[in-house]
Amino acid sequence: MGKKILVVYFSGTGGTRKAAETVAAAFSAQSCDVHLFSLDDLASPEKFDAMTVFLASADALVLLYAVHALDAPEPVYSWIARLGERLVRETGHEIPAMVLSVSGGGEAWPNTTCRQACIASLEKKGFRVDYEDMLVMPCNWVFTLDEKLSMHLIRVLPGFADLFVKEFLSGERHRLPPRKPDILQKNLPSMEKKGVHRFPETITVSSACTACAWCATHCPTGNITMEAARPRFGSSCVACFRCIYGCPAHAMTSGNFMVLKKGFSFEKLEERLAAIERSGDSENALGDYSKLVKGLLFKSLKKYLDRGYAALRDRGTPA
Repeated sequence: MGKKILVVYFSGTGGTRKAAETVAAAFSAQSCDVHLFSLDDLASPEKFDAMTVFLASADALVLLYAVHALDAPEPVYSWIARLGERLVRETGHEIPAMVLSVSGGGEAWPNTTCRQACIASLEKKGFRVDYEDMLVMPCNWVFTLDEKLSMHLIRVLPGFADLFVKEFLSGERHRLPPRKPDILQKNLPSMEKKGVHRFPETITVSSACTACAWCATHCPTGNITMEAARPRFGSSCVACFRCIYGCPAHAMTSGNFMVLKKGFSFEKLEERLAAIERSGDSENALGDYSKLVKGLLFKSLKKYLDRGYAALRDRGTPA
């Protein structure tokens, strides 16, 4: 058995969960012992304790999260704060770490500061962050990506996972230097997070609500409770949109410009991609991705997909 790897992740609507599972599988393929921990389980004493026990003897930490408010979401910082310093000190050495942010726009401004504060928090706890990068998954806010482009992003994920894992295990250091534009947005994350907590004020629950409590049981921060057979929102929202997009009765809507009016389902997107790949004609069905990422707006996605398909070819997967 190889190294012990703790993979921790926060996912709003499924994209980062898929990324974390794919990265974990890539570590397992390298004979590593992997423990996968979702930050949805922060409130579970049993699962949290199992995670901390594993971390105490782990060889490395991998943290993945969906970008929220140009930063890591609050559950990430809550998890880091709860770790305490004792666990890291007991290992007798700094635990190497990899931080992977996940966004719909890629490594482009203003996403370029989304790991800085998180990495600083980990390093204060005694972790040694050797590797950082960005994964791109289908966008679930502001604008809807072309469905075929979204599928291309899912297809290249295994290539990136293999690439990142092999480089990390080889000891390769991959840290990105601060960029001048990042200084201009130093205070933007904290400003945006203040508004995020008030996001539920924009949510309307229609008469279609069946009081099934799906939203309450699936809220990652426990921000939703049921009162008089209706969802009630607290003040710990991180605007992950899981309740709006996941409501079985489609009873929730929001007037906020960030929410996609036609909804979003990562699972259904995966199902459609799987059906295309089973047909054996995925190349014709999806077409040339370069035709979908033309222009300055998609420059970072074009670069990302070029790199991703190159990684797939390196691992012997037809691109």
